[in-house]
Amino acid sequence: MKRLLPIFIIIFTFCTCGPKSQDSPRPLDETVNLLVESIADSTLSFEEYQPVFEEILDSIEDVVLNHPDAELRFFARQLPADMLREICMSEPEQKHDSILNLYNQRRRDILYTWYVQQLVDSTNNAPFIILSYAAPYDTNGNATRVSFTFSENNNPQSEPVMIVVLPVKTENPLILFSEWDENEKEYSSDSYVLANNNIMVYADSCQTHIMLMGKFLNDMLDYQQMNVCYVNEDTPNYKTVENDLYKRYVTAIPVDLYKFQEQYRSAHKWMQNYQ
Repeated sequence: MKRLLPIFIIIFTFCTCGPKSQDSPRPLDETVNLLVESIADSTLSFEEYQPVFEEILDSIEDVVLNHPDAELRFFARQLPADMLREICMSEPEQKHDSILNLYNQRRRDILYTWYVQQLVDSTNNAPFIILSYAAPYDTNGNATRVSFTFSENNNPQSEPVMIVVLPVKTENPLILFSEWDENEKEYSSDSYVLANNNIMVYADSCQTHIMLMGKFLNDMLDYQQMNVCYVNEDTPNYKTVENDLYKRYVTAIPVDLYKFQEQYRSAHKWMQNYQ
């Protein structure tokens, strides 16, 4: 029963806050309960309750795309991975890879989806867009919460802005944009750091706010991944970042950008065509 705790959290959250899928043949709470019962039933194979799992994925995706509650969206992004872990633990080991491979892209799509707002300024009837996202994991799979808020309007005199909020105090964060060549060798764009005068950093006792400036939007639309890196507060005073011991104290937050690129282009087109 302890192993199914994340699924019971799903029941509580989605039954009180979550929407009912448009195509669902039954209320969401019944669907979630059915999934929990199916996972716990050792006589059932995954294939027998797979449609129930996919029905819940549809509801989770709807939350991530449309729910105004940022806390619920943040929680929902993590659910497909939690659910797949529970499902695999109930299935024979030889089936784990096939189940994970089948749903890896759907899991990634939900994890990296941004919340898009297409808005109109009531004072001048001018359209603007806001895209927001919160990354739940660092590169080591540790839980975190790094928030991103991108905004742009249709005034040619103004530039897009993105604010990144780190859950720690740090003085010299680094943002890199990365992609991979045909040999899977990673390379990066120009870095965004205080020394290059293309970010501003405001740190208090428990958070750090980073404002990106310059051509960062071009990088977000061109590169495969954005990485936010920072040195932990308890880092010893080593001389160079190349030192292996120093690297142990660096946290990196990866964000795949393909969903941002897809969602931004759609929202930007709406803003351009707004009358």
